[in-house]
Amino acid sequence: MITRYSPKEMSIVGITVALIVVGGYILYLLSNFIPIPAVKPILMAPFLGFAMVIPIFKVRKFGMITVISAIFGLVMSLLSILLTFAIIGAGVLSDLINFLLFRNYSKDRNIIFSIALFPVACSLSFFLIFGLSIEVDILTIVFLLFIYVLGFLGAYAGYKIGTSRKIIKST
Repeated sequence: MITRYSPKEMSIVGITVALIVVGGYILYLLSNFIPIPAVKPILMAPFLGFAMVIPIFKVRKFGMITVISAIFGLVMSLLSILLTFAIIGAGVLSDLINFLLFRNYSKDRNIIFSIALFPVACSLSFFLIFGLSIEVDILTIVFLLFIYVLGFLGAYAGYKIGTSRKIIKST
């Protein structure tokens, strides 16, 4: 079944992609000044969680993360085709995991927990696409859990700000 998106919903996607591109670029520049290994995913996790809250709460359709990722990936194809595959792969992986775990976006907590998975899927996708070795050890698991927690905090902050400003409605 193909999900159709209205022009309003696609406008929300476009604004979200623009926000992610600009904010991601600023965080990329900032990460060059911080001498910590893996600082880019650490900075991006709460930002991605925060940025994804409004579109997912406004539209509440499964596959929205993949749609945002696909358009973001196409924009980033100007830099690298591998980057495009990694971003789109992260969106698909995130939506698949979300579908298996939650089935729908009927509850706010399902959305927040789902959005927090996107930065984790991004980290895994980047490792796989760029051929970086992933040793499944305790450090990798702790790192991915840390990314999940940061994504959750970003999503929760976005949810709180969105509901307090009446941008999104809680259920």
